[in-house]
This record gives sequence, C-alpha cells and structure tokens, in this order.
Amino acid sequence: MKRVKLSEFFLHGEERVRQEHRERLARAPRIRQIEERIASAPESAKLPGLVGRMEAYLQELLDIPFEEVLTEGWKRYDAIRSVCEKSKKSPEKTFFLSLAKHSLLSEHHPRIEIELGGEKIGEITFDIRLRLTLEGFVLRIRGGEIVAIDTGNCLAVGTVAYGEIVLIEKGPEKVALPGTIVLQSGGSGDDE
Repeated sequence: MKRVKLSEFFLHGEERVRQEHRERLARAPRIRQIEERIASAPESAKLPGLVGRMEAYLQELLDIPFEEVLTEGWKRYDAIRSVCEKSKKSPEKTFFLSLAKHSLLSEHHPRIEIELGGEKIGEITFDIRLRLTLEGFVLRIRGGEIVAIDTGNCLAVGTVAYGEIVLIEKGPEKVALPGTIVLQSGGSGDDE
C-alpha cells in the first residue's frame, strides 16, 4: 500500500481549487504585484502564471504523509510521552498503547518562494488547518519512539487558505488509512 498524504485528502475529486477561488486569488494584492513583476521581465525569464499553476504548487506543498501529522500531534500528549520514556528503560520490549477517541489539530504554513532571474521577487504563504478525529488507534512504542501505528477510524476536516481567501474546504470526510503503518527513523512510514 502507498502512503496517504494530505494532498489526497485536499485535492481529490471536485474539491480542487474552484474557479471563483482562482479569481479571488488572482485579485489578491500580493499575487498581482508578483504577477506584474513577472509580466515586466524579459521574455527569456518569464514564468508561467502563478494562479494557473496553483494546484500543481499545492500538490507539492501538501505532500505531507498523514503519519507525520499524527506522530507530531501525539508528541504533545503527556500519556504518550510517558510511555515513550518508560520504553527507553526496556528498549527490547514493545509497548502497546490503545488510544481513546480523540482529536488532533494540525496547522502548517508552507510557502512558495518566487525567483526571477536569480532574484527573489516574493513569496506566497498558505495556511493549512486540519482537525482529525481518531478512534480505535493503537500505538506500538519501543526504545522511546512510536515504531508503528495500528489505525482505526479517521475523520478529517480541513482548509487551505491564502490569507482570507479559503481555497479549499474539506470534510468531514473519512480518511482511508492502511491497517498498520510501520514508522522508520525520522518519521517516515511504510504501510502494511
């Protein structure tokens, strides 16, 4: 199985960036300023239009695996940190921690830096907000780290915005995660 990423949640089906959102984005002062700089550049240095390429840019910016969102969120829970600390004392032993139904809030602020002729002419920062409601998850913890996640039900609600302009609004929607995600060192995962 492949890794499930935020891009699959936000950018599948008809919920891509709608035309009216593209038009609002094109009218945003910062976007217009960058587009004008691009338009005034010599022909050899011109870039394709920003707004027209927005979904391709968002695809890359949202290339964040769900397991990274989960593990980062769980690091804030005292009970999970406590079991991680306990597992350091017995690194050969795997601890299983069954989680009660809970929610994780996650915010990301990726940005696109625009260069023209080797000079940075601007940047565009997006605000990604995600709320996951999780039920039936079990963590496998060894040596102070979460080494695997036995998944349960995951319900997601989220937005992708540029300033006040909400480009994508999703959910509540069930996210189909693999049954078990085995984590590698550094937070990446392999699915089973």
